[in-house]
Amino acid sequence: MEITDLLERRVARYVDRVADWDAFADARVEGFRRAQHRFIGTGASGKGDVKAIPAEHFTLSIMYVPPGQGNAAHTHPVEEAFFILEGKVKVFLED
Repeated sequence: MEITDLLERRVARYVDRVADWDAFADARVEGFRRAQHRFIGTGASGKGDVKAIPAEHFTLSIMYVPPGQGNAAHTHPVEEAFFILEGKVKVFLED
């Protein structure tokens, strides 16, 4: 594989990502609006993304969540990690 092909398939830059406002079934509903920028894998959305670096059991994405919006309560069979880059977030956990 040529180095340019390798870099094209294995390097994900934010400027090349497109905000997917339809990543989740409820993402266009007021109170749950959010956009996913996929980098590695497709995550819980399950949507294909030719720009995302392929992965079988790992996902890295950036979510844009406008103030006052968020996710509905849900569960995952795997762990999830969050880094808040700007603003505040309110969460609840149940074991």
